[in-house]
Amino acid sequence: MKKSAWKLLLAGLAPAAVGWVYNVTFMIWATIPVLGMFIWYGVPLAVLAFWGLLGYNCRAKGRRYLPTLALTHWVMAAEVAVYLWQFLLVGDEARSMLLAGFSQWFNVFAIFTTRLALLFESQANYIGQATMTASEVIALALMVLAFSLGWLWPHRKPMKVIGITGPTGAGKTTALNALRELGAEIIDADAVYHDLLESSDLLRRDLARVFGDGILDGAGQVDRKALAAAVYPDGLERLNEITHPYVMTAIDYRVAAARRAGRPAAAIDAIALIESGAAAKCDTVVAVLAPLELRVKRIMARDGIDEAYARRRALAQPDDGFFRSHSGHVLENTQEDTPEEFGKRARALFEELLR
Repeated sequence: MKKSAWKLLLAGLAPAAVGWVYNVTFMIWATIPVLGMFIWYGVPLAVLAFWGLLGYNCRAKGRRYLPTLALTHWVMAAEVAVYLWQFLLVGDEARSMLLAGFSQWFNVFAIFTTRLALLFESQANYIGQATMTASEVIALALMVLAFSLGWLWPHRKPMKVIGITGPTGAGKTTALNALRELGAEIIDADAVYHDLLESSDLLRRDLARVFGDGILDGAGQVDRKALAAAVYPDGLERLNEITHPYVMTAIDYRVAAARRAGRPAAAIDAIALIESGAAAKCDTVVAVLAPLELRVKRIMARDGIDEAYARRRALAQPDDGFFRSHSGHVLENTQEDTPEEFGKRARALFEELLR
């Protein structure tokens, strides 16, 4: 049996635990009446609310209704069966020792379940085995009703956070466009960084403290060329140490905003998604890969640079094996693919991930 099924079976034992609480309530009521009354009347309502929440969560996790219902209500169903058996076997002489012991074990829950069934009565008045049996049936019906109402309650699918990574020139933009068409919020880590250079006084102050005031222009804004000259070749690691916390905080904020807006997904686009630790924020990571020669041609056409420089840029990044080993899904952009064909395959993958 799967681990999740065992958890549901244990959830079905909740009435047993509450039955023991009710036994203790008799002693509390005698010493602290207000607290005893609160437990006596409040616990059954809390259990019904719990059962409704259980139904809601089970459906949200894609479980099937009838098997889940059976797993979570087996204790109550067994108790009803015991009472029906007792009711049908009128004479004590007809009951076996096994049944007697079994019924005594379930009697621990009787106080709790009958209170569930008779919440709106002014006092408990249980006359005869027929009344007890009927009350157990009603209690089970109330719990099944609460579970079913939770199951049927309108669900909003939880937003998926999808990390998009891969080497430059592989076709991440086409994949991201497919996600955008599905309503996803696209979070470009490079764009976030550039926005912070312009908008964050704290980041500018930290950068100037490490790389000197020469990186700032006359208006106090970061001069990107001056910053690049100050950083390369030996200051890149220090730059990342300074900017990383700011970028991660901004990404968290944008993911939260997308969740509040009801977006089906938020996509974090970053070449260094894995190295930076941003992949840990994602439900899954999709790597977009393409052959080296195809990437070199695309970089040349996109950035207007010569082949030697484009090839150096492509080779400076991790190889395909690195991305494959750190990703849950891989989109291959081959020489034979047109942008439209690759976009359709990307959309099909993302539709599957968002179900």
